[in-house]
Amino acid sequence: MLVNGGASNTAAVLQLVERLRPIRLAAELVAALAGPPLATYTGVLLADTAVPAWHEARRELPLLFGASASASAGAAACMFLGPKDAGPARRLAVGGVVAEGVVMSEMIRRLGKAGEVYRRGAARKLSLAATMLAGGGAALLATGGRRSRGAAAVGGALVCAGEICLRYAVMEAGKQSARDPVYTVGPQRERADRDGTKATTKL
Repeated sequence: MLVNGGASNTAAVLQLVERLRPIRLAAELVAALAGPPLATYTGVLLADTAVPAWHEARRELPLLFGASASASAGAAACMFLGPKDAGPARRLAVGGVVAEGVVMSEMIRRLGKAGEVYRRGAARKLSLAATMLAGGGAALLATGGRRSRGAAAVGGALVCAGEICLRYAVMEAGKQSARDPVYTVGPQRERADRDGTKATTKL
């Protein structure tokens, strides 16, 4: 975090003052290399727990958090840049929203029974809010955001709000799965049955 933050701030300051171009380029490279691990490590940490909805999604969570970080970073940049200068940021935001939608759908599908938590309670409400806000914001960025700074600012704000909802949806889904014995005891029994079957087969 310190490496990425220091490199990003250095690059931004040098870009602003238009000095020391080689150092700025080096700082940009360091920030680019340190960014992906920083964006995905939260998903890795959540997956490395015994919480069913998080642990069973260990393949998708880092990708989901990475896509979400890309979307929010691009959207935040669109809020402060003019439409002519915001092309790369706009594409990053829209691409991130599309990628997270694909990853989220695949994650819920692969989770099977544990994925039901995303269709219940607070996790469901937050997931729907994330989809509507981020999807609407991305659509606005891709259309009106190309020409209007106001539309870009609103679209970027909607995407950022959607990404916040997505993070909370994942947190709530984990809490809901941890509280319900169906998702905690059930999988343990299934694994025990499978291990017992394998042991019997070997004998």
